[in-house]
Amino acid sequence: MSPRWLREDETDSISWERRQDFRLENLLGALVVTVSERVHERMQAAAGCSSTSIAALQWVGRGPGLRTCDVAEALALSTTGASQVVASLIAEGLIQRTRYQHDQRQWELRLTELGARRTLDAMRARADLIHEVVATLPFPWRLRLIRIVEKLLARMVDTPRTVLEVCRHCDWNACRHSIIEPCPVAVAQAERRRSNRPA
Repeated sequence: MSPRWLREDETDSISWERRQDFRLENLLGALVVTVSERVHERMQAAAGCSSTSIAALQWVGRGPGLRTCDVAEALALSTTGASQVVASLIAEGLIQRTRYQHDQRQWELRLTELGARRTLDAMRARADLIHEVVATLPFPWRLRLIRIVEKLLARMVDTPRTVLEVCRHCDWNACRHSIIEPCPVAVAQAERRRSNRPA
């Protein structure tokens, strides 16, 4: 004979489903917050600087020749805030600057050898932590998790800034250059742009 709570759930599937939704929201919320905090801790320890500084290093590494105003736009910082971040990275020997060839009044930014190393260390720390979290799952579960995360990330694309926000710490080599398994955020952004285009 089944337990009483199970018999009640069998006769009230909507209530059971809602309870499972509440449980999922609670568990997933705890997982997201914990993973986020630990990722930032690991990345900061590996790079020896703040998460904002790491994101700035990553953007400069992806686009050599970016200006401080480009970093400000990518990280949603004020011009003053971006200037302070860039100045601290230059002082630490992680970024170097040269005159911007199209406007000699501005400077273009590039990673130094040390900056590139610190950036790589931070990205490896992020990857190592995520591996620790998911490695205990059987491989078929991990494949299923990929599809679930792809759908969830795609649903989060609601503004033109989403790609900058969601992908700021990503290893772009893992999905940006893959034709077979493209970045779900970039795909969703492209589809959103097409759907908003006048007929």
